[in-house]
Amino acid sequence: MRAFGRGQMRIGQVRTLAVEAHAAARQASDPAAVAAARAAGQAGSVAHMAAHAWSLAYAALAAGLAAPDNPAAAAAEAGWQYEQATPTVRAVLRRLPPPPAAAARSGS
Repeated sequence: MRAFGRGQMRIGQVRTLAVEAHAAARQASDPAAVAAARAAGQAGSVAHMAAHAWSLAYAALAAGLAAPDNPAAAAAEAGWQYEQATPTVRAVLRRLPPPPAAAARSGS
């Protein structure tokens, strides 16, 4: 995504990477790996559609699945990601519809 933001990748390249990440998710068997691959795919998809910014929900889900003994892991990951976002990105997130159901399942 940084390369796309710097103009070093075209949208077609980014979309291809996003599709490949989602394909990896379909092949994974570990729930945390599936969620992590989905997070990567969604992040790549942000380049062509702002609503994909909710990929943080998938990353939070992955964090929760990777730390089943820590019920706060998913919420902590979502909060950390939100804090890392620029004020502009946070403003966009506030204008989007609620995140996908994965966020609800992860507790974020």
